[in-house]
Amino acid sequence: QKHQYNSWQVIVKEKSEKMLSEPLTLLEFENLISQIYDPYHERIEFLHQSAIIQHGFCVHLALHSLPSFSVRKVFGGYVMGQKANRGSFDIKKNTLPDVILIHNNFQAADKVLVDRVRYAFESAGLIIEDGKGPFLGDIGVTKIYGDPKRGVNVIGIEHVSHETEPGRHLGNPEVNQEKAAEFHKVYEQAVKNLLEE
Repeated sequence: QKHQYNSWQVIVKEKSEKMLSEPLTLLEFENLISQIYDPYHERIEFLHQSAIIQHGFCVHLALHSLPSFSVRKVFGGYVMGQKANRGSFDIKKNTLPDVILIHNNFQAADKVLVDRVRYAFESAGLIIEDGKGPFLGDIGVTKIYGDPKRGVNVIGIEHVSHETEPGRHLGNPEVNQEKAAEFHKVYEQAVKNLLEE
């Protein structure tokens, strides 16, 4: 049985380009799964269990960066649009915060741990919001692995690249090193906060 996988589209400098020149064959798809996806998830499970054995629990920070695009809901899915302004997450006003904490309404991580991370970013004067809509955390590693009752706390940290990558929404990957260094210090503080007794 042959499966057809559609090629994905990406927006690069306001023009659409195909990521793949043709759809993957079933064999290519299965190879990607067995060589990349499966080993990745096996390693995550191993690290979680190792931390639980050694410490009684684990905290998995899933770090992501998001270009400062507006987010719109179209036909039940979310798509990216124009450059978004800095502010509270508001689809109608076209604003995104600096950091979105993703925890699936505290189902993926204990609230105390999420608040420790939040405090590090708030103390640096950043706009922080809990994930909702496309950033809720009801898919991906937060959904798959986050289970505080089992000792696995997964907190997604979505860093919106307003000032660290000011041209990313136009396809320019240039990094503002000064702003990146400031964020690095805040991430270090977030980890220190998590290690508090």
